[in-house]
Amino acid sequence: MKAAFVTVWPGPDAEIQAEAVAFWQAEGAISDAAQARERARELLVVARDESGGIVAVSTAQRRRIESLGLDCFYLRMFVGRAARSLELAGPLLHAAYQALYAQVREGRAPGVAGVFLEIENRKFQKVIREAVWTWRGMSFVYLGRSPRGSHLRVCYFPGARLPDEVPG
Repeated sequence: MKAAFVTVWPGPDAEIQAEAVAFWQAEGAISDAAQARERARELLVVARDESGGIVAVSTAQRRRIESLGLDCFYLRMFVGRAARSLELAGPLLHAAYQALYAQVREGRAPGVAGVFLEIENRKFQKVIREAVWTWRGMSFVYLGRSPRGSHLRVCYFPGARLPDEVPG
C-alpha cells in the first residue's frame, strides 16, 4: 500500500487528534475515548492513504527505561487492519525514528538516548529474529521480553552516551 507520512509532533493540532481517536475507535485499538484522547496528544507520524484517510499512526513519549537507566522515546505504532504489513510498518518506523532523532539533533530532547519499542505483534516477532535487527540505518537491539511476552528493543541515537554515574 502506498501511503504518505506526515510528522505532526510535537503538538499535533486538535483536528488530527480527533481523526486519530476516530481511527483507533473504528479499528477497536483504543476503545476508551478518554484514553484515546490522551494518546492522541502524543501523535508523532500519521500515514494516510491515497484518499487522505488515516491508515496508521505512531505516538511517542519520553520515558525513563529503568532497566537501561536511560531516557528514551517510547514509540508506539498502530497500523489499521486493511493496511497491516511490514511494507507499511517499516517505513512508518523509519519516519518516526527520523522525526525523533531530529528532536535530539536539534537540541530539543537533551539526554534522550534512543527509541524503545515493545513489539506486541506476534507475526513481527516471528519475522524479526536477529538479536540486532538493522534496517535503513537503524539497529534495534533485542533486550528480552516483557511480562506480556512482547519483544523489547532499543535503537540508540548516534552519539548517545551513558549518564554520569551517581556516587553512592
